[in-house]
Amino acid sequence: MKKVTTRILLFLLIMNLLSGCAPLPLTMQEPPEISSFLDSVQTDKEVSDRAREHKEQGEIAKALSLLRAGSGKFPGNEEIGRLISEYELVWQQQRLVLQNQLLVIEARWLIESLPLMEQLAQGDQNNHLIDAQLLRWQSYLNSMEPELVNCGIELEALNIWLAKRCLNMAYRIAQTPESKQRLAAITNKIEAVELAARVEQERQVERKRADRVAQLLTEAGQARQQGALINAKVKIDEALMQNPESPRVREELSDLQELLGREAEALLKLGDSLYRNQQTEAAIAIWETALKLDPNQQQVTERIVRARNILNKLESIRSNTQPSMP
Repeated sequence: MKKVTTRILLFLLIMNLLSGCAPLPLTMQEPPEISSFLDSVQTDKEVSDRAREHKEQGEIAKALSLLRAGSGKFPGNEEIGRLISEYELVWQQQRLVLQNQLLVIEARWLIESLPLMEQLAQGDQNNHLIDAQLLRWQSYLNSMEPELVNCGIELEALNIWLAKRCLNMAYRIAQTPESKQRLAAITNKIEAVELAARVEQERQVERKRADRVAQLLTEAGQARQQGALINAKVKIDEALMQNPESPRVREELSDLQELLGREAEALLKLGDSLYRNQQTEAAIAIWETALKLDPNQQQVTERIVRARNILNKLESIRSNTQPSMP
């Protein structure tokens, strides 16, 4: 019991210190490498370019430190001054987001921890330290509600999803008409934003599909000109899968099928001629080519089967009539 009480007291002491401290200001310390970098540069452009690199890498604080130090080496430089003003605005926005992220985390922690503290207080009713800490936590959590509502208002244009998290926490603390109304309004806005994003994504997919169909039709046309009708059919079939409702694709498919049918018919007749002249193997090869052009030609399949049966019988007869070796 003594060890448990010691851990509780230590825990409450830490939380007391944390909850009693004022928020620490977000400062940007100058990295050591900035001084050595500035000693090596010759022009202000090198400073500006390096600062832009830091910003592109998400290191806005580092970029600002470099620019502020660079303004001392190149005083009055307009480009460095412009970048400082621009990056300070970006940093202020980032700082606001970070501070409110911490606010949401703290609020959630308290909301989830209070029931545990209440159970602890119920089980140790004579511990006035726990009772006092519980009241302090409850009071502190209630005091966060206006700040969370303000977060939802400030961040609506900057980060609407974080703004909703703030309002959601505010509503969990105190289900006031204001927090309920603001939470509902921002939820509707987020749904509208997400709907617009889905619509735009569908438009992009549709544009990519249309571009792919156009490419396939071009490739199919080129294949037709080269006499590669089967390859052209493969391209048209893929285009039809991409857009089954496209009138142009269906028209191209109809034209190609007609052309394939004529080619298959010509090959069918050629195969018949070879078969009549007892060139059975050559006839089978021609019919198989015709079948590739038009797989729905049942009569071609029947001819191939019949011709193969004849070849098999002839091969069997030859095998049986060959004299045996002495």
